[in-house]
Amino acid sequence: MRRLRDRIGGNRDRLLAVGGLLLVSLLWGSSFVVIKIAARGFGAMGIASYRVAIAALCLVILGIFRGEKMPGDKWTVVLLLLLSILGQIVPFLSLGMSGHLTSSQNSAMMMGGVPLFTLLIGRFFLPDEEWTWRKWTALAIGFGGVLVALTSATLGAPSSDGRLAGDLGGCLFALLAAVGYAAGAVLSRMASKEMSPLVACAFTMTASAVLLWGVRLWAGPVPVTADRGAWAAIILLGTVNTALAYALYFWLVKFAGATFASLNNYIVPVIGLLFGCLVLSEDVSPGAVGGLVMILLGVSLFSPSPRAGRVSGAADTGPR
Repeated sequence: MRRLRDRIGGNRDRLLAVGGLLLVSLLWGSSFVVIKIAARGFGAMGIASYRVAIAALCLVILGIFRGEKMPGDKWTVVLLLLLSILGQIVPFLSLGMSGHLTSSQNSAMMMGGVPLFTLLIGRFFLPDEEWTWRKWTALAIGFGGVLVALTSATLGAPSSDGRLAGDLGGCLFALLAAVGYAAGAVLSRMASKEMSPLVACAFTMTASAVLLWGVRLWAGPVPVTADRGAWAAIILLGTVNTALAYALYFWLVKFAGATFASLNNYIVPVIGLLFGCLVLSEDVSPGAVGGLVMILLGVSLFSPSPRAGRVSGAADTGPR
C-alpha cells in the first residue's frame, strides 16, 4: 500500500512539474502576440512602462503576502538596479519596438538566442564556467540558426512597401532584447546568492517602473490613443504574461529544479510561432522553421543533463 501511495505521489509530482513547465512556456510564448496587439495603441515606452508597473504591483503584493523582506545591502541594491536596466527595461522596450516593426513570430524566434547569449556572456563574466568543444559547436549551430531565421524574416519581405526594413529592424530589436535577457540571467545568478528570486524580481520590477515612469513624466505627457483591445492586451501582459509567469517560474524552479525549468527555452519560441500563426494569421516560412530547429538544436547541445546538480548555461536563463 505504501509503495502504491509513493507511486501515485510520484506521478502527481511529475504531472505538476510538466503542467507547470507547459503553462509557463505558454504564458511567455503567447506574450509576443499580446505585445503585437498592444502595439496597435501604445508606443514602445507605453508598453514597457505599463507592463512593469502592473507586474510590480502584483509581485510586491505577493511578496508582502509571503512575508518577504527587501534587500538593504548597498552592493545588492546596485546589482539589482543593474539587473533592472539590463534584464527588464532594455528587453521590454526592445520588444515593444519589435512589436511595432515586425511579426510576433519573428520576435519569438529571436528569443531562441537567449540561452546562446547567456552562454556567451557567462564565458567572460562567470569564470567557473567550463568550456568544451561541445559548447563551441552548440554556439556555432545556435547562432547559425539565428542567422537563418533572420535572413528568412527579412529577405522574404518586399522592399517596396517598407516591410524589409521593418522586419530587419524588428528582428534586431528582438535580438537586443535577447541580449538583455541573457545579461539579466547572468546577473540573476549573482543576485540569487543574496536573496530569494521573488524578492529580486519584485525589487527590480519596481525599480524598472520607477525609472520608466520617471522618464515619461520628465518627457511630458504622451497622448494615448489605445482602444479597449490594446488596453486589455496591456493589462493581460502585465498581470498574466509577466507577474503570473514570473511567480509560476519561481515555483517551478523550487518544485522541479532550475534544470527542468530551463526546458522552457525549447518551448517558448515554438509557442510564439504557433500563436502568431493561429491568432494573428501570420505566415510561417520554411526558412523560419529551419532556423528555429537549428537554434533549438544548439540549445540542446549545451543544456545540462537532468542529473546535473550545478545549474549553468541554459538553466540560468531567467524569465521573459
